[in-house]
Amino acid sequence: MLTEKDRLQDILTSEKNLVKVYGTYLTEASINPLREMLKDNMYEVANEQFEIFSIMQSKNYYSPKQAQEMEIESTIDKFAKEKVCIDKE
Repeated sequence: MLTEKDRLQDILTSEKNLVKVYGTYLTEASINPLREMLKDNMYEVANEQFEIFSIMQSKNYYSPKQAQEMEIESTIDKFAKEKVCIDKE
């Protein structure tokens, strides 16, 4: 029998995977109404994922690694540079 933590972890993993799937389909869709539906569904699932994450964190079932300030700055710089490259195209 699964524990509450196991069930929540399973739901969290499923929600994360659904966000990825919606993101993939969103980038492949070429019809605006379909794109809007996929985007709305992706945001809804992302919000549900965050709710599950918050529940797990409040119960000490899930504690992500705390990033060092240097790691955060490095990641911000990396994505800022990539955005500049994309914006130039």
